[in-house]
Amino acid sequence: MQHIIELIRQYGVLAVCVSVLLEDSGLPIPSYPVLMVASAFTLTSLTAPLVLIAAVAAAICADTVWYFAGRRLGPRIMRIVSRMSFSTGNTVLSTQKWFGRVGPWALLMVKFLPGIALATIVFSGVSRLRLSRFLVFDAIGSAIYLAVPLVLGQVFHDAIAAMLIYFTRFGQAGAIVLVALLVPYAIVRLLMRRALVRKLADARVSAEQLMQMSGNPAGPVILEIRAGKAPYSAGSSIPGALQVNRSGITAAVKQVPRNTEIVIYAPPADLRLELIAARVLEKAGFKKVRPLRGGIKAWIAAGCPIEFHQSGEPEPARSAVIVPFPHDSVTLKGDAGGPRKARP
Repeated sequence: MQHIIELIRQYGVLAVCVSVLLEDSGLPIPSYPVLMVASAFTLTSLTAPLVLIAAVAAAICADTVWYFAGRRLGPRIMRIVSRMSFSTGNTVLSTQKWFGRVGPWALLMVKFLPGIALATIVFSGVSRLRLSRFLVFDAIGSAIYLAVPLVLGQVFHDAIAAMLIYFTRFGQAGAIVLVALLVPYAIVRLLMRRALVRKLADARVSAEQLMQMSGNPAGPVILEIRAGKAPYSAGSSIPGALQVNRSGITAAVKQVPRNTEIVIYAPPADLRLELIAARVLEKAGFKKVRPLRGGIKAWIAAGCPIEFHQSGEPEPARSAVIVPFPHDSVTLKGDAGGPRKARP
């Protein structure tokens, strides 16, 4: 026990800065335990402000790197951050809503929200928030976030000392138990994802098959899954397809019978969006979910009918319904020289 305390006293400030830097870099390494232990055994009323300043400086360094990454790479880096987040399906959308409603003031408290903290930092750069404003709000937010464990370490000094004694005695056994729990969990999640990928691959429908299926009176419901905040955008779509974003899938199929066949596609083809949509639809009770092989590109290449949407064209509020395929829709013909002008 005494040996551990001496190590904390010798390397406490360095450990604090490194832990904060790693956490704000996006790694799943919480800095709160290090800050609380360092505060409990090494800090005084004179050294605490200096350690807090050092920790805030480390946080600003990591956050500024992410800020410039968002400013330079734009939405591409948001997709990377979304994959790093535990709330993958809703991270980008939640961040846009949060930042759009609150603005840079979100940086004051966002570090207490692990699901969207990093995404908000990156979105500050994507949205071109002025660097000086970002640094001010980020510094204040980091100071608030990091001051909490420093105060808790002083208040609960005796409890932390007792916990250190416990971990000194049973730390190795606890680590083995923790690994024994986390590894199977990670394996199960990976196997479930691979099983869903294989299931979707086996269930994929070609453009020709979808064309035939849609000719029936009780044809499938076609969902076009959009990644952005707004589900509707300009471009071409399969006639009768309902454009939805990830958060609007459940509402779109709310009144559809659960034995209905659902065909999904994401323009451009995005396996991750298809997986998210398939999970949402399966949780809603749909058993027949089939992705479109090749997406809208394969549909156009097969010479199937499409609809054109103009930029700024309003989309009425609607939900998915089962209707016969609209054969009199706009069609697109192609030849060796490329696509020709669309005609009715």
